[in-house]
Amino acid sequence: MTKYVALNPLCRAMSTGKGRLPCRVPAPAIAVQGRLLVALAILIVLLPTPSPAQGTWTATSTTGAPTARTYHTAVWTGSKMVVWGGQGAASTRFNTGGVYDPAANVWTATSTTGAPTARNDHTAVWTGSKMIVWGGFSGDATGGIYEPSTDTWAATSTVGAPSRRFLHTAVWTGSEMIVWGGEEIATAEATNTGAIYDPAANTWRATSTVGAPSTREGHTAVWTGSKMIV
Repeated sequence: MTKYVALNPLCRAMSTGKGRLPCRVPAPAIAVQGRLLVALAILIVLLPTPSPAQGTWTATSTTGAPTARTYHTAVWTGSKMVVWGGQGAASTRFNTGGVYDPAANVWTATSTTGAPTARNDHTAVWTGSKMIVWGGFSGDATGGIYEPSTDTWAATSTVGAPSRRFLHTAVWTGSEMIVWGGEEIATAEATNTGAIYDPAANTWRATSTVGAPSTREGHTAVWTGSKMIV
């Protein structure tokens, strides 16, 4: 009676309707200088394997979540997401927000005590311990520094701050925030001006316009580690 030996179980997965791989072969065949077994192993390696999973979605809790809104900001703290500001129904603007903990799937409201005025199309950066919000469509050139660990706000200085604007950009350098471009509220025109904010000193200094890009809004900006690219 001929004995059969089962080969790699992957051969079943790799078999198709157009041709099936031999998942069992007579025992003597394997002993023929190992050629059949080696050839089959190579074939299994070379054949395409099923595509890896494309990722999965898990819904975030809606309990305690901020009210529905658009044109808000969100920053990642390293363990939590802070959502703030934005615009709701009937063009209602918010100065509320929430801190989302994905590990626990829970929301905690941000304090409104000392928070900046309601706004949308503003910017927010994460410093490593605090979130700095600035500008936006609110009618003023103000901002605020939010500390999640204490749920408190502190105002950013308005002395030397950029003109009132929205649809601008902001990047964090590691020690300062650079605000640039956007649409000025007073003129309804795009600008190519900006300023650098130092939260340690709570001071602003203007960015040069010499050689700066043309005026714009709704653009992008990234920090390379030493420079900002607009």
